[in-house]
Amino acid sequence: MREGKLDRAAVLREFLLRQNSAADPSRSVYAILADGKSSRLPESAMLNTHYDIWRRHPPLEPALAAKNIELMMQSATRSSFESRAAVVYGYLTLRYWIPEEPAKITDRMRISEDQQEEMKGLFLAIVQGAPHMVAVRNALYLLIGTDGEIEPAMLEVVARHAYFADLAYDLLPRTSTTGVARDELLFCIARNLSDWRLNAAIDALPQTEEVSQWVITQTFSKVTQWGYPIEDNIGSVLAVINKGRLHKTLSAGRIDDGLLFQLLDIYEQIAELVLFAPDDEEYEEARLSFPLFVAQLAERDLNMEQLYSLASMHNDLFGLQYLISGAVKEADPYPLIWDVEQDRRASISLQEVFLHPHNARLIQVALADIDSPHHDDAIDIATWINGADEFELRFAAAKSQPGKWLEYSWYAHESKENKRRFLAWGAETLRIDERAAAAFGQFPQQFTEAEVAIFRAMLSTGHELKSETLPFVKIAIESDDSGLNRDAARALDVWPLADWPKNAHRHLLAALERETWETPRKELSAVIARWENAND
Repeated sequence: MREGKLDRAAVLREFLLRQNSAADPSRSVYAILADGKSSRLPESAMLNTHYDIWRRHPPLEPALAAKNIELMMQSATRSSFESRAAVVYGYLTLRYWIPEEPAKITDRMRISEDQQEEMKGLFLAIVQGAPHMVAVRNALYLLIGTDGEIEPAMLEVVARHAYFADLAYDLLPRTSTTGVARDELLFCIARNLSDWRLNAAIDALPQTEEVSQWVITQTFSKVTQWGYPIEDNIGSVLAVINKGRLHKTLSAGRIDDGLLFQLLDIYEQIAELVLFAPDDEEYEEARLSFPLFVAQLAERDLNMEQLYSLASMHNDLFGLQYLISGAVKEADPYPLIWDVEQDRRASISLQEVFLHPHNARLIQVALADIDSPHHDDAIDIATWINGADEFELRFAAAKSQPGKWLEYSWYAHESKENKRRFLAWGAETLRIDERAAAAFGQFPQQFTEAEVAIFRAMLSTGHELKSETLPFVKIAIESDDSGLNRDAARALDVWPLADWPKNAHRHLLAALERETWETPRKELSAVIARWENAND
C-alpha cells in the first residue's frame, strides 16, 4: 500500500478483518443498518458501549488492551500507514466514550496535516466496516475533526440507530445537500434525536403534514433537558404542540392512547405556566386544543397515575373555584384562562372525567385501602376534585398506621382546632399521662417505631400549644432516641425558659453526650447555651 494513499477495501480486508477475524464483514454495524430491515443490532455489536456497560456489571474487558496497541505498533511489518491504522482502530475499540475534542485525539495520535485525508478515509472505513458500535461511534466523532464533505447517504444510514444520530446531526453541515434533499435528510436524522438537537431539528424542519404528524408524537422527556425546570423547557414543549398542529390532530378524530396520555403529561407540566401567560400567542394552540383533549380523555379508562396527573392539572388551572360537588363554598380566585364561563365549562368537563364509573371506582378503592400504593394520591384527588377534608382523610390513615402515615404530618398544622385534636389523639394513644407519671426522672425510655413516629409528629405540631405539648417534651427529652431528643430541644428553643420542664438542662446535656453527629450536636449545644447564658 503506497504511503499517503488509502485503499479502503484494502484497509478493511488487510486489517479490519485481521483484528476481528471472527467477524463477517457483511454483518458490520453499517451493513446491518444499511439493509433497512431493522435497526436492532446483535449483542456482539454492543461491546463496550453504554448499552453493554448498563447491562453488565462490572463492564466487559476491552477487546484490545492498551498493551496490545503498543505490541501492534512494535510488531507492525507493513507500511507506516497500516501501523497507524491498527493503533487507531485499537484505540477506537478500546474506549466506550471519548472525553476529548477530536482535534486533541488526532494530535495525540501524531497525525500530521498531510495525513489528514488519509485518516479521514480510515475513519470512514471504520464507520462502514467495524462490527462494534463503539468503534463506529468514535470514528464518527473523529470525523468531526477532519475537513471536506461527508456523503449524505452515509449519515442517513448511521442515523437509523439512536446511538449515532447525534453525531450524524453534528456532521450534517458537512454535506452538500440543500433544499428538499437537506430537509429529508434532517427529518431522517431527527427521528432518533433527543434533547437540544431534537429541538433544533424541529425548529429547522418545514411544517409539512408528515412533519407535523411526527412532531406531535415526541414525548415530554425527549424534547426537554433533564433536571431543568419546566420554565426552562417550555419553549420546546410548546413547539411540539404548535408545530405538531395539535388542534388539527385532535379534530381529526380519536387518537391512540399512547399519544393521548403523552399529551396529558405535557399539559400537566405546562398547566401552571398557562396561568401566567393567558395572552401569550405561543400558548394559543394549547388553549384552543384543550377542550378537544379533555373530550378524548373522557372516553378512556384511566389508571391512578393518570388520574392524579389530571387532578393536579385541574388544581393548577382552576383550584377549587368551580367544583361540581359544591363542597367548597369560598375559594380563592384564579387568573382566567379564557373568561369566567369558559373556564367554568373547562373545569367541569375535567371533573366529569373523574365521574366515569371506571375512574370513580379506582379512586374509591384506593381511598378505602390504607395499604394501597395509591392511597396518598387518592386523598389528593378527593381533596382537589371533590372538595374533601384533607385533614380528616390523612388523620384517619395516620390513626390506622402511624409508622407509615405520620412521617409528614403537615396537614395538622393548618388550624389550632386540628392541632388540638391531633395532640389529644397522640396523648391518648401513647397514654402520655401514665408515662409522664411513671417515667419522670427515670432515664432512658424505650419506644417502638410507631411510638417514635407519633412522638415526633406531636412535637412538630404543637410548639405554640405549650400545655398540650409539654407532656410529650418531658418524655422525649429523657428518651435515649436521638431524634426525639432533637425534636424536644427544638420545641424548648421556642419556649420561654420559665416554661421548660424540670431537669430539662440535665437531660439536654445527656443527649449531647450521646450524640455523635456534628450538625445535631450544634443544635443541642445552641439550646443548652441559651439556658446556661440565662442562668450564669
